[in-house]
Amino acid sequence: MKKLITLSFALFCCILFSFAQENSVLWKISGNNLKTDSYLMGTIHMMCPDDFVMHDKVKRVIGEVDQIYFEVNLFNPENTASMQQKMMTPVPDFLTSLQPNQIQLIDSALAANQMSIKMFDMLHPAMVMSLLSLKSFNCPNPLEVKSLENEINVLAEGKKIGELETVDFQLEMMSKIATPEYFYNYLKLYDEAAQMTQRMVAAYNQQNLSILEDIFNDPKWMTPEAFELMLTKRNNNWIENIPAIISQNKTLFAVGAAHLIGEVGLIKLLRDKGYTVTPVLN
Repeated sequence: MKKLITLSFALFCCILFSFAQENSVLWKISGNNLKTDSYLMGTIHMMCPDDFVMHDKVKRVIGEVDQIYFEVNLFNPENTASMQQKMMTPVPDFLTSLQPNQIQLIDSALAANQMSIKMFDMLHPAMVMSLLSLKSFNCPNPLEVKSLENEINVLAEGKKIGELETVDFQLEMMSKIATPEYFYNYLKLYDEAAQMTQRMVAAYNQQNLSILEDIFNDPKWMTPEAFELMLTKRNNNWIENIPAIISQNKTLFAVGAAHLIGEVGLIKLLRDKGYTVTPVLN
């Protein structure tokens, strides 16, 4: 009996350790004839200062790599200017496809969050979507919001900064997702969405990819169409370019955490290509 208990405890520890091994925001890419290891990091694009965490292991890897790749390099002044110009360009008659009661709900929900439906007359819908997302983080001072990408860029001073896609591609994708119907359905559940955001931040800071996967797979927050546009297509595009990038240079890829996980996530796609992808635990 004592031996059985010991074996059962050992098996439990192995299972627990294996589960923990699969939960990290930072992963090492090796094998498959690579000359040097590279890294894959999941990020949350913005966080309140009190929630912000930059793990020591990430700082160490930033110092070790030759280059950093983001989804888009918004630290390139040309990209920043292009994004700002397009985000300030409204889509004429954006809400006209909705019913009056739907428009009224959007108007009321925005007003309840110190925003205005007239923003659609001044800004691109993707910009309104970004402002709503920022609002859902419930930061005491939204102007002090922190960005992991920005902190990585500061620590990577002097290193090459690359991008996996263009500003134009990203804005086109956001335009397809941020439809009038999206805003109506999102704002119907906005109070619940704010709670989901807090759950997402907590899971990220715990490096719990299992909880994050549950959130991102919930069709309430990401329709199948949005999932295809935002994750599946982009991951498949990126995985075609990543092997060439890491074949010569030690690289850190810093992309949204949703891109790492699941059957279409970069961790699995890299493994399918023959790379060894392992969590960096400390």
